[in-house]
Amino acid sequence: EASGVDLKPCCFTVLSCLKFCLLMLVLRSFFVMSSSFANQTIAQIELWTQNEKYPVGVYVLPKHLDEKVARLHLMKIGAQLTELSPAQASYIGVKQDGPYKPDHYRY
Repeated sequence: EASGVDLKPCCFTVLSCLKFCLLMLVLRSFFVMSSSFANQTIAQIELWTQNEKYPVGVYVLPKHLDEKVARLHLMKIGAQLTELSPAQASYIGVKQDGPYKPDHYRY
């Protein structure tokens, strides 16, 4: 108590908020790690099954594979994705099944 004010409820609230923030950071890092691991795994599968496309060198993960990983993770957290209609795909200038961003765009 300071100046007749009971600080216990205030301290409890602050500690609860801090604990919640820490939990969100930990969960976010698990999600980021899972996405990173999935990208690496999908890339290794691509290199193994499509090795004639990739002579020895350094490559950026193709957008269609990155979007595949994103789609898998979104399903895991309960997001529902719908497919673009042909009219929508035409309007934004992409193929109906992706990738959905231009080549110069980096995720």
